[in-house]
This record gives sequence, structure tokens and C-alpha cells, in this order.
Amino acid sequence: AYFDVANALASDSKHLVAIKSKLTTDNIRNHPVFGASFTRRLESVFQSITLCDISVRDVGSLPVAQALVNVGNNNTKNIENNNSPLQPILTLWRKGNYPQAELLLRDYLTQTEGDESVQDAWRLIRSGYALGENFQLSEKIPEQSVNKKFMLIKSWGYDFWSDAHHLASQILLAELTHRIPIIWWGSNFVHDGGTGRENFTAYFDPINDTNINDIPVEATIYPPKWNRDNIFQENLNKWSGQYSRLAAQFIFARSEDLVVSDFYSTLDSIIPWIDRGSAYFGKSEDILYAEIFQKYFKINDRLLSQANNFFDAYMEGKTWVAVHVAGDVKAVDIASLQQKGEAVYPYIDLVLKKNPQMGVFLLTDSHEMVLLFKSRYGERILTLYDHATQFLIPLGQAPTMSKETGDESVIATYLAIKCDIFLGNKESNMSLAIYSLKNWAPGCFHLTGKNNIRSKNYGLHNWA
Repeated sequence: AYFDVANALASDSKHLVAIKSKLTTDNIRNHPVFGASFTRRLESVFQSITLCDISVRDVGSLPVAQALVNVGNNNTKNIENNNSPLQPILTLWRKGNYPQAELLLRDYLTQTEGDESVQDAWRLIRSGYALGENFQLSEKIPEQSVNKKFMLIKSWGYDFWSDAHHLASQILLAELTHRIPIIWWGSNFVHDGGTGRENFTAYFDPINDTNINDIPVEATIYPPKWNRDNIFQENLNKWSGQYSRLAAQFIFARSEDLVVSDFYSTLDSIIPWIDRGSAYFGKSEDILYAEIFQKYFKINDRLLSQANNFFDAYMEGKTWVAVHVAGDVKAVDIASLQQKGEAVYPYIDLVLKKNPQMGVFLLTDSHEMVLLFKSRYGERILTLYDHATQFLIPLGQAPTMSKETGDESVIATYLAIKCDIFLGNKESNMSLAIYSLKNWAPGCFHLTGKNNIRSKNYGLHNWA
């Protein structure tokens, strides 16, 4: 009935004008429906029923900057000038540190529109990577080779979710370069169980049907520090030596049958090279990480069963805010842990004020951190360790990176994405993974911290 009245009114312009003429400012101000008091009450009602009422902030993704392809003359006279702001970039290039030179060049381009010297700099960067003038990455550019090409993605060898981020960027690169990704989280994986087997599938479903045994015996390999005899060796010239710190750009256009990725590459180093015709063009880091994590990081049945059993027993039928506060293995006193807690307390307090019945699912590896949170929030706090294992780091001690702790990390992460709200830290790989594994509703997440550690990284190639 209301629809019919509104529809008829919209079609009767004379009647509509007559109604509008009666709506003076005073009439509107004192109207029982249109007045300010009513709208304030209505706003209050909506706020009271809004589950997610925390501020939404960008987690630090950088804007997409496309590489310049018209790289100009075959000379460097415009950069040679000692007063040129590009002189440090030229110095890095001469030392063979092309990734760091490119990073600084892109920074420079955020401050200027560029000139002839910039064009020369781009030519040098491309030549360092052995890339053609118009080279761009795209899964839609026809592949010239008739042979299958592979990318072996080795463990980066640091914390669990740092390895996951390395893997995510390389999976995207494999698709953009028409390669079949093969995962090998070997003996340098932090939670390796010493079995000699690949570790990714101990936690997640396989991403495809291809494994390391499918690589042809006669396959050519890049970089040449690898061969059939040492392919299972770990940390080979990772930080120093020939073909160490191998950036993603070096494998963009390789013709070998197999490329091996064993060093961390950020999406920030790949995004600027993506062609406009690609389905990934124009997407931010956050969007790309979310797409990759949600597509490929599927918890396997073994851990899914454990996670679901825990949720059904202790979390079902209640709303939850997941809070990730990593323990500090270097901490020597409670004060340093207290400081980490105080960074997130105001957001928890805000959530609980709006949702008095909500529980707090705390993700931490610190025994003392659990005690701090329980002293503040009491029985609201639930941790995986309340009803599962007892692994928590005693103050000042390094964690034991066992297979079981890897299980706990994945289970806790899966439980976190089943919660309604998430509070984490952009300086934590685990928090960033939780942020990416779910399309959180607006206002239902917040990441504290200063720097997004998975974005632009100046330390990976900071060598003289």
C-alpha cells in the first residue's frame, strides 16, 4: 500500500509541488518524523544494533604505479650529473642492485612527473633485468613456448605467515608468467617436522595436482645455482653469494623450463609491471592478497575438523571479537607486554561497549599476555590454550617451532576468521593473513601499528 501511494505521488507532479510548498523550515524542524530529535533517536537505535562500530583504516597498501615503457635514449648523461637526484640510483645500478635502484626510482616518481633522466634510469633498470622496452606481465599474453614451464616455490624460512605471504606473491607471479607453481616447504620451514616431506599440505589443501616429481629430468633451471642434485638443499646462497637475494623481476622473462624462487618478493615489486590487459591490473595489494589467500590457502580436513570441534564446543551461539597480540620473545618484563596490550585495549573497550555480550577470542603465544588480558576482561577471554594444548611462551624465552605449534597457528587463524570482528596489527604477518582470509564487513576490523610489513620493503635488497 505504501509503495502504491509513493508511486502515485511520484507520478503526480502538481500534488508533489503542493506538498513541498507546505514543508517550511519550521514545519520540518518540529515534524514528528522529519525533525532532528527523531533522526537523533533513529541514529541511536542504529548505533545500538550495529555490531561493528570501530574505525576502518587502510592497512597501508600503496597506490598502483605503472612502469614507464618509453625509456628514451641509450645514454646516461642526464643521470651522470653529480647534482642529479638520480645519482644514488645510478650508483646502485652500477653495483648490480637493480631491485633497490628500482624501488628508489619509483619513490622519486611519486614526487615528480619525471624527465629525460628518468627515462634513462628506466632503461638501465630494464637492462639490468634483461627485460625488453615494452615488457609487461599478463596471464593473457599468449605463451610462446609449447613446453610446460614450472616455478618451484621454496620456503622463505622465517615465520609461518611470512612464508605464506612469500608464497602468495609467487603464486600470482607464476600465473602472470604462464608457469605451473609447485610448492616445496622443505627442511628450512620453521615448523618442519623433520620428515623430509613437503610441509604446505600438512596444513592446507594442495593448490594443484602437480608436484616436484612432475618436473622433467632434462628441465633447464634458473638460477644456475640450482641443479637436479641440489634442488632439495635449503638456504643456498640466500643472502650472499652468486644469485643470492633473487628478486621476482629477475624471473619475469626467463625462458628456462624451471625457475626456483627461494627469496621473499613483495607484491609491491610485481604490481607495477602488470599489463593493463591483465585481470589483476589496477588492484591494490590488499585486494590481491585477499584474492590469493582466499583461493589457495584452504585449511585441510585434519585441521578443519579440529577447528570446527573447538568452535562448536566453546564458541557456537555467541558473537566474538578476535584479537591478535603477538608475544614478544625479547621481552624481559611485563611492562613491555603491557604496552602492546594498551595499543589495542581502547578498540576492545569500544567493541564491548557496543556489544556487551560479545566474547573476546585472544590469539597470542605469550602466557603473560593471556594473564594480562584475563585480569582486564575476565571470563570474556577465550584462548585456544584454555581447552587445547598448553603451548605458550614463558616470558623472555624463544618459542619452540614444532609441528604442533604450526597446527595451532592455522587453527587459531581459522577460528579468528569465523569471528565477527577482528583487531590485529599491521606489523604482524599473522594479523595480515587473518585480514586477507576473509572479506570483513566495513567497520569490522582494525589493524594497529605504524608500518604494513608486507608492503614496500627497503631491507630485502639493502646491500652495498
